[in-house]
Amino acid sequence: MDVDEDPTSKHTVIAVRRSMDRNLLPEGAVFMTEQQIQLLQWKRIKRWQPSSEVWALKYGMYAAGGLTAISSLVINHYFLRRFGVSLFRGFTATLLPNVFIPSVSNGVSNQVWVTNKLVNGQTNCISCLLIRASLIQWTFGVLTPLCLAPISSSLLAETSMMPASSGNALGITGALRKLLQPVSKTLLTLGLLHTLAVSLLIFKQEHELDTIMQEFTFNEEKL
Repeated sequence: MDVDEDPTSKHTVIAVRRSMDRNLLPEGAVFMTEQQIQLLQWKRIKRWQPSSEVWALKYGMYAAGGLTAISSLVINHYFLRRFGVSLFRGFTATLLPNVFIPSVSNGVSNQVWVTNKLVNGQTNCISCLLIRASLIQWTFGVLTPLCLAPISSSLLAETSMMPASSGNALGITGALRKLLQPVSKTLLTLGLLHTLAVSLLIFKQEHELDTIMQEFTFNEEKL
């Protein structure tokens, strides 16, 4: 079936899983794979007017990626200053690996593993999506720059600004604690902001999707 045409104007659409017998479909129904359902849903979203009613669905991945870019910049800035690296030189050298790549990875992961699952109806567990989205945000928005920033900053530093350690495991742990202690509250705040923002985004996406489905159901009833 050509997904450029919207079959809901003339038929009842049922998403059929592989284990379902097509003979069980009611008369006049159209068989669609989950991929076709997803494409159809996104075509509806992109064509929806006014577009402000579906901004969370259309631009959610950019919002998630943008939030990661902000937190990555904050973390990167802290470590550049901590290691005494010139901000211009530091940002020029670290912007791509420490900020751009985590932000893009976050946006794509959010789109694939959260928004698409919501759009094609693969899950009815909003709590599961919230947990998944929060893990994605923490991974790319906090943990990834937290791992990359000190490494890149130490490589750029002319002299080592790492706290002294005795070389054993306890010494290294203590050195890392001293390095992270001044920014620990900031990291926690950033992580909580990621969780809050992505939770609000998912609830907004769910509301927008319900609005779209209600509109199409109403149009079918009129026909």
